[in-house]
Amino acid sequence: PRSAGGSAQMQAAMPGEILAGSGVGAHYGSLGDAVDAEAAKLVTSKRRRRVNCVPLLLAWLLPWFVFVFCFATAAFFVHYAAPLSSTLCELLVVAVCLGRVPWAYKSWKRGGAKEGFYPVYITAGVILAAVVGWAMGDFTFWAHMEPSYMAVSMASYTEVDPSSTRLANGQVVPTDGGRFQDAGQVYFNHDTVLDVNRSFSFKLADLYCVAPIRNKQC
Repeated sequence: PRSAGGSAQMQAAMPGEILAGSGVGAHYGSLGDAVDAEAAKLVTSKRRRRVNCVPLLLAWLLPWFVFVFCFATAAFFVHYAAPLSSTLCELLVVAVCLGRVPWAYKSWKRGGAKEGFYPVYITAGVILAAVVGWAMGDFTFWAHMEPSYMAVSMASYTEVDPSSTRLANGQVVPTDGGRFQDAGQVYFNHDTVLDVNRSFSFKLADLYCVAPIRNKQC
């Protein structure tokens, strides 16, 4: 006959032995790990945001394109050859850029930073690029390019003798500087030299020097 205490100990040990013998405990542990792994994947996938490449490329390249276009239109030959058309083109670009402001505002108001970041960034970028490109191009034109275009567009003279000039009838007369008032470029002949013995200088903040040019055979 078994004692009551022995049977109670046996009953208390039976569930654990049954579970251990059937392997249910091992299956339960591996199932929990799998569930935890799936939950972690789900959380990670929710945190990831898919990036649309089109707004990203527009935000990167469009302001540079607008800047280069406005700078080139204001700084180079288009401004010299057709100043009115160049100015109208610049105004049109700025107007188009400013016209995107309502679109950016509505996008930000509708979706907040998540939906409105790229529209606001692109709009601000192209407006800034258009204004800065126009200003820098205009400064470059008047400071550097306009004098160069002006000189190139004026008359050019070659083989000029600074001392004497032969007229059409064969007569030789002293060279008159009034004949070259429309000159942008003057190329003298190989006998031309600087007469440094008759040079002169004066100082007005900077030092200015001048020397006559003449034919060395004169």
